Amino acid sequence: MLPLFEEDTRLEQLCGLEAMAQIAASLKQFHPDRIVAYAKADVRIDNNRLVAEGAAFRSDRRWYGLTFNCGFSRDRQAVQDFAFTVTKAIPKRLWEQYNLPDPILDND
Repeated sequence: MLPLFEEDTRLEQLCGLEAMAQIAASLKQFHPDRIVAYAKADVRIDNNRLVAEGAAFRSDRRWYGLTFNCGFSRDRQAVQDFAFTVTKAIPKRLWEQYNLPDPILDND
């Protein structure tokens, strides 16, 4: 499905998938199942790099803050390098403000 998306959306999705894989592999206490790259701040794409300084990810029915920096191959078809930082849990009272779906109500 990714090749069918508009390029900025495709790149954001590609980095989101990479973020979930890296979080799950390196931080065993988390089980990420969804990423919102633009939750607290707009995503920036400059040349072959996507920067998400206000992202969030969901794990075990809770949302957590996330920042990531995602570098692409020259053809922008693959992630070449990736760095991330997980921050604290986002209080439920802020989920709506950041467009983070309630896991109990989310059908995705």
